Amino acid sequence: MPFKIYNILNKRNNKPFSYFKYAIGEIVLVAIGILIALNVNNLNQSRLEVVAMKSYLKKIKSNIENDILESQRLLNFRIEHTNDCNKVSQMLIDNDFSNQAKIQKSITEMIIEVQLNFNNSAFESLKNSGYLQHLKNENLEQSLYNYYDTIDEIVMFEIDQDKIAEICKETCITVSTLASSSFIIFQGS
Repeated sequence: MPFKIYNILNKRNNKPFSYFKYAIGEIVLVAIGILIALNVNNLNQSRLEVVAMKSYLKKIKSNIENDILESQRLLNFRIEHTNDCNKVSQMLIDNDFSNQAKIQKSITEMIIEVQLNFNNSAFESLKNSGYLQHLKNENLEQSLYNYYDTIDEIVMFEIDQDKIAEICKETCITVSTLASSSFIIFQGS
């Protein structure tokens, strides 16, 4: 019975059926539009992740390059300082107090420490951002972790050396005091 009424209405007026087709067509178009929008959004999100990852990697590269330059500069300073200290030590052993400026400069440089500071801010930002999981190159990821683990070891070594340097400073101050008093005595005789 319900089909007979529908058929009668349908024969008289085709509008309900055309409204139904129109509604189905609208639903399909909206669904397709939503799927296209989601796809575009996913593509845009992927593009933004790639841009962010490149930015983090550029900053990490810059930090590492600066770390290398700073390490080389500090290494050169320490080599020069070590050579100066060796010369001054030999002068003191030989009771040669003729170059007081050089002795004082070496002792001052021994007292004033220059710390090795590495910059890991970009790597820490990358880890905290959650983008590290999007890094496709596992070798690069492992290399970054190895580099910063090595940096941590170097920093710990530097801290240990600072403790040793404190003892050396106290010894150098004592030697400087003795050298000055010996120089005064040496001049007086």
